[in-house]
Amino acid sequence: MKSLKITLLLFVGVLIFNSCKNYETDILGTWNFQTFDNSPQGSVTWAFKDDGILIRTSSLSEGINFDTCNYSIDKNLFKKHLIITNSKDLPGLTSLNGKYKIEVFKEDILKMTRFELGSGESAGAYLRCELFRKQ
Repeated sequence: MKSLKITLLLFVGVLIFNSCKNYETDILGTWNFQTFDNSPQGSVTWAFKDDGILIRTSSLSEGINFDTCNYSIDKNLFKKHLIITNSKDLPGLTSLNGKYKIEVFKEDILKMTRFELGSGESAGAYLRCELFRKQ
């Protein structure tokens, strides 16, 4: 009985500690978007600003292209979601609009998957994102 109480207390402590992470400030900064192309011809960066602005910069095609959109973080005890709105297509890239499940968020790594488009549709929403904090 005593070990059950200790286990339960540890479990509750882990849940509380996990939910205390301040995603809103930890995400700020510039991140390199990892492409899974065999021969990438440039780079893509995402810059999260403290006013809810996300700036995507692409140098994949001729010239440099920018996409300025909005983001917010929706978090509850068990799920963390990043919501992106007002994004537009860039040459060679689709818009980012939609809801993303945050799967891994460490100091320098952010992995998430889009599961819902901005329109609320789930069909065709899949987009895997792996970002590494720019040094």
